[in-house]
Amino acid sequence: MKQILVFNLKDLYQDESFGFLKMVQSAFTLLPQTSSEPELPEVQSLARSLSLKSARLQKVVEGYNTAFDNFDAVLKTSQKNPVTEKINAADEERDKAWVGSNGYINAMLKHPDSEFAAIAKSANDIFEKYGNPTRLSQTKETGVIHNLLEDLEGLTSLSTIYFDPWYNWMKTTQEAFEAATLERAKAKGAVQKGLGKEVREAAEEAYRTLVQAVNSIVFVEETDEYDEFIQAINAEIERQTAIIKRRETVRKNNKEEEELSEEKPSTETPGTETPDTETPDTETPDTETPDTEEPDTETPSTGGEEEPDDRPVVQ
Repeated sequence: MKQILVFNLKDLYQDESFGFLKMVQSAFTLLPQTSSEPELPEVQSLARSLSLKSARLQKVVEGYNTAFDNFDAVLKTSQKNPVTEKINAADEERDKAWVGSNGYINAMLKHPDSEFAAIAKSANDIFEKYGNPTRLSQTKETGVIHNLLEDLEGLTSLSTIYFDPWYNWMKTTQEAFEAATLERAKAKGAVQKGLGKEVREAAEEAYRTLVQAVNSIVFVEETDEYDEFIQAINAEIERQTAIIKRRETVRKNNKEEEELSEEKPSTETPGTETPDTETPDTETPDTETPDTEEPDTETPSTGGEEEPDDRPVVQ
């Protein structure tokens, strides 16, 4: 008599939990049904049109689907934040500001007034220093333009070549992009910490109810009709458990490496700063003994043998 293994979904990351619950839903087609179902093009459709032998389990499965759908809807909402369109528009405007400003400086390099051309050359050097940020990711572009604006602000002579409108355009579009990014972060964070947490907990509770229902039916009826479903779920549980164990091992190893790196300086430094061979007691006999005893060669060899003994030893 097979049983679904005990498994704590709280150890999974949010995306991992969603993927696991999705797999369980797909496995509903393996549950015993009252009659054969017609072939459907999608497993998703088949998993939602079940007519199970157990009326009790039928209700549990329907409740599971409802809880999972709510979880899925919240995740999609957080991923498709409406502020994203606002961010993309701000990014496009920021790109235009950079292209226009860079183009203006390039044109001023050919100005007939040598003084104007020299000022433009100073600005052009800064533009070339950072390259074309419009080809980078939005996050990297934000950092590059931030530094670019700071460097250009230091060139007070740029007002002489009427660069202020171009500088202000880049600065305004940069601030607009940063504001939109912050707005999206706040909205997404609210979904994940608030409703996202609630719907995940509800979906995971629905899974635990499903496990209890299947295991109890198998125990009471002593049937093997659920074996295929149970084997599929247990295989996924074992896979996720292995992932969690590997993650904990990596986390533990990293922690040990950090602790070791913090201990090393404190144990190695005293040994190197106060060698035994440099004490007055060893130097006095060296001056009195004949040259044939070669005290200089004996001293470092004894000090080098004593030092090594002081060294001590992650959902």
